Amino acid sequence: MSFFFDYEEFKKYADDISSLASTANNATKDFLMEVANETVDMIKRDTPVDTGLLKQNWVATDYVHYQDLYSIDIFNPIGYASYVEDGWSSTKKGIESRFVPGYWSGGKFIYDPNSKEGMLLKHKEYKGKHMMRINVTKTQYRLNARYKRFINDFIQRNGKGLGDLEEWLMEQQL
Repeated sequence: MSFFFDYEEFKKYADDISSLASTANNATKDFLMEVANETVDMIKRDTPVDTGLLKQNWVATDYVHYQDLYSIDIFNPIGYASYVEDGWSSTKKGIESRFVPGYWSGGKFIYDPNSKEGMLLKHKEYKGKHMMRINVTKTQYRLNARYKRFINDFIQRNGKGLGDLEEWLMEQQL
């Protein structure tokens, strides 16, 4: 006695799964970029404003895929961003004051290392605003649950016709 296996049906099923995996990969990339851009918006919302330069220069890089990880960097190229983020002090610890060469123009101090005039800074600590750290932490905290919802919705929208695979994936509660 013999039995027959309809390979064409299996090949179609395998092609459907392969297509779904490719679509899922692209959708995941889009999802991550959306989350990154939302995080940048949250950081911008919490960034203090003097001239607006710092606030408008927050950016998210494109994702990098390495093995099983996707990574997106968020940064600000403005030189003083880390001081606003982390805080700073006007002098080193233990130093009472320091002279800063420069001059005043239009109500603002202009640093000029060649100036004989300047101002004397007394020691003062400036706390960081932590606008990036707080918002990246919030995003990271919510990311896994949000991604699980995204995957479940994706399967509901795109997994039709995969029968038992769709049920198995839903049972896994990815």
